[in-house]
Amino acid sequence: MLLKGIVVRCSRWRTTTVGLTGMVVIALLAPSAQATAAASHEGFTTTQTLSYRGGTCQLKSDLPHWTPRAGSVIFKTRVECVGTEAPTVRITGTMNYTLGGLPGAPSQGELHTVATSVQEQVVPIGKTVTYYTPLPNAEKLVAPGTYQGVATGEVVAPQHSNLTTYTTPRTYALPPVS
Repeated sequence: MLLKGIVVRCSRWRTTTVGLTGMVVIALLAPSAQATAAASHEGFTTTQTLSYRGGTCQLKSDLPHWTPRAGSVIFKTRVECVGTEAPTVRITGTMNYTLGGLPGAPSQGELHTVATSVQEQVVPIGKTVTYYTPLPNAEKLVAPGTYQGVATGEVVAPQHSNLTTYTTPRTYALPPVS
């Protein structure tokens, strides 16, 4: 049975109603909430270090966020290395999702994996390389709700490094209403 949501109208607020089997979610969003949510990914949330024989690499993650260029909610990991030899870095990414939340108040509901990615790239010394979850050619993530990114990084050449895993804080993402 599909329950119907109640749409609240107010001149200062935009309303969104999402109906799902067995539940209804109503999100009241300030007019600038979409822009705020889209811009909130600017700060990196986590930095981790990988060490290998030829140097070290910094892995920086950002919050999952809607990007019109990809037409999807994405999670990016950027890798920059210093040292004497450019390494090949593998990033395994997982995007998790749960229904609900609001900008600044993500849901604490049970998360489910909605996208994964595995990418290996050579990271030239002093340059930044970006890894994406989901991959650009993968199914688009367009549902409003709470997302959380998880990335595991390792240097796979010239030699294997330690594995490092990090998880972003949960964040609410609001794709545009079509």
